[in-house]
Amino acid sequence: MGAVYCRSVRGARGSLLSALSPFLLALACIVLASPVLAAESPRRVLLLEGLSAADAGVRQATDAIRRRLKERSSEDIEVYSDFLEFGPFQGPANEDQLIQFLGIKFSRARPDVIIPVSRSAIDFVVRRRGDFAPGIPIVYCCAAPLTGDEWDIPPDIHGFVLQSDWGATLALAQRLQPGAKTLVIISGASRIDGRLDQKAIRALRPFLSKYDTRYLDGLAYDELLKEVSRLPKDSIVLVRRLFDDGSGRTRGPEIVEGVSNASTAPVYSASAAYFGSDIVGGSTDSYARQGAAVADLALDVLSGKDISTLPRQIKLPLQYRVDARQLERWGFHASRLPGGTSVEFRQPTLWDQYRNLVFNVLLAFAALVGFIALLLIEIRKRQRAEKARRTAEAETELRRKEVTHLMRVGIVSELSGGIAHELGQPLTAILANAQALQRLVATDSPDKKEIVEILEDIVEEDSRAGEVIDRLRRLLKKGEHQSGLVNVNNQLASTLRLVHSELVSRRIKVETSLETQLPSVSGDRVQLQQVFLNLIMNAMDAMASTQISDRTLSVGTRSTQDGNVEVSITDRGPGMSPDQLERVFEPFFTTKEHGLGLGLSICSTIVRSHHGQLTVSNAGGRGGVTAVVSLPVAIRLAAAS
Repeated sequence: MGAVYCRSVRGARGSLLSALSPFLLALACIVLASPVLAAESPRRVLLLEGLSAADAGVRQATDAIRRRLKERSSEDIEVYSDFLEFGPFQGPANEDQLIQFLGIKFSRARPDVIIPVSRSAIDFVVRRRGDFAPGIPIVYCCAAPLTGDEWDIPPDIHGFVLQSDWGATLALAQRLQPGAKTLVIISGASRIDGRLDQKAIRALRPFLSKYDTRYLDGLAYDELLKEVSRLPKDSIVLVRRLFDDGSGRTRGPEIVEGVSNASTAPVYSASAAYFGSDIVGGSTDSYARQGAAVADLALDVLSGKDISTLPRQIKLPLQYRVDARQLERWGFHASRLPGGTSVEFRQPTLWDQYRNLVFNVLLAFAALVGFIALLLIEIRKRQRAEKARRTAEAETELRRKEVTHLMRVGIVSELSGGIAHELGQPLTAILANAQALQRLVATDSPDKKEIVEILEDIVEEDSRAGEVIDRLRRLLKKGEHQSGLVNVNNQLASTLRLVHSELVSRRIKVETSLETQLPSVSGDRVQLQQVFLNLIMNAMDAMASTQISDRTLSVGTRSTQDGNVEVSITDRGPGMSPDQLERVFEPFFTTKEHGLGLGLSICSTIVRSHHGQLTVSNAGGRGGVTAVVSLPVAIRLAAAS
């Protein structure tokens, strides 16, 4: 290869080189051919594809080549493609233009290996390689095997040929349709179609006497569809490679899809190009296997291995290949297939692909349902216990703790609809993502990036549901007073999130005015949240008769000069009478139709146990009631102790 580059340099700068001494010229050639310099540029592989980019077999082979080169090579290999499209544009003039184009292209980026794909591309390279690719190694794939008198392959060109076994393909059809009586053989109208059809007939001749054999050759596409739509259902249909139909039009694999869909009987083919085009299957080769194999051979050439001992036409072993979708369509049972059959295009279920994920999602869903059921049972138990204890005359410390906990449970009971909504949203999102994932993995080439994004959404929604459950668990937790530093703003924000759905359903607007540098207080987080939750619920209930446009809940915090933190919660309800304000903290006094009258009494007790004060007064102005919780900051309590 270095010598070629030296010749081009001499041609481009002849006058300069003529002035140089022979020593300098030899030195320049050595430098240009230096492997160190060559190693700096990437290796290049050119795929010359005789058919168009739309050909399914070509796509399978080239995709497999690119994938295998990337998987197996640690080098930087650039892969280029040119589609010769000899089907509709074959001829000497077109070839000459291709030679000129490839020559210009190679002058800028000379390939290290050329891989012609399909017979037409191989034939072109064999005939014209001296015009555009002298000295470049060539390996090929995806051509039908040809005898020496049909195609004189030079001894330095090696590759893989596609095989097909029509006798074995018919044997496969016999296993699936043991009662078939009619054999239909379809072929095209071109010279190549006729020659290939003769080979198929020779392979099938030992079996033809068993059937009423019909030949549908050289028919126009529309006429062919009519014929196969009237076939007896006990027929076996074999389709040869169809290059041209009877109308003279070049046809691709879509003609077989049309025949298979129109046929009243199952369709088989030994042609690898038609597998996946709605045929049942056959004894055939694989374009993907051919592509991977020729990529391995190209890597051997690039690494300097001697492949001269290999046959010029390498044949991969055939195998039975069937389409699982067609087995289901025709009701064929897989137990009838020969051993070692490759069943492809299975529609994997979500359970097959992601059984662990599905199990975890179902387990989480079952846990959530069970938790909600236990929660409702617990609420009913606590409500019955609360009614029994309500008649007790003495309010002992133990009973106060019990009633305090029951009030939290009662509030959760009132919020059960909102809780179900908060849990329902992430569960619905998880289900929708799982269904989308099921549809995605059912495609032939699922997008891995999209699968990862869907799984991330499922994890995010599961975490969201877990946060709702954790807030409820902390609120419902029953235990001793646990004192610690409490950020009042965070507690208010958490409480507002807990009642968010209830606020939305009651169409109440929330206005917040929270002091940013608010000092912490010392107290029990759960008990303080119960106070805030009870006051917010009272404010929401007070606005039941307020016009929707005026339903506003105002929540504010501030620090006072005397070292306290104040929380104010204001509604825009009708307010309270002076008599009601005087009795508002009395046990069992309530202004609600179904209230217990314990909420504000318990809230006042909790606030006092935190060395604070709870006051309730009419807001004035636009009406309503303002509840103010005043708590000492943590520093003051620490100093006092």
